[in-house]
Amino acid sequence: MFGPNGDHQVKMTIKQLVPHSKVVWQCAEGPWIDTGNFEFTIEPDERGAQLKFAHLDWPTADEFYMHCNSKWGFFLTVSLKNLLEKGKGNPYPMDPSI
Repeated sequence: MFGPNGDHQVKMTIKQLVPHSKVVWQCAEGPWIDTGNFEFTIEPDERGAQLKFAHLDWPTADEFYMHCNSKWGFFLTVSLKNLLEKGKGNPYPMDPSI
């Protein structure tokens, strides 16, 4: 869903929040309505902490699912890593076309 200026418009509802360890979102407005919940979990590990992500209960493994899976992979393993380590990530619309 795009706004009047071509910007990406998404609204999420927080379904569960456990401070410092877990948040679960559900899409209220945007392209992921009826695609399940988004779950982010932070767990301690030998390096300090590990972020785990799951987009749960996606109804079908179609082309949109594969596109979103690739984008989440980029945002969490490349863009977020760059933001944390270098101070600059690659948020939309500065992400690659996949």
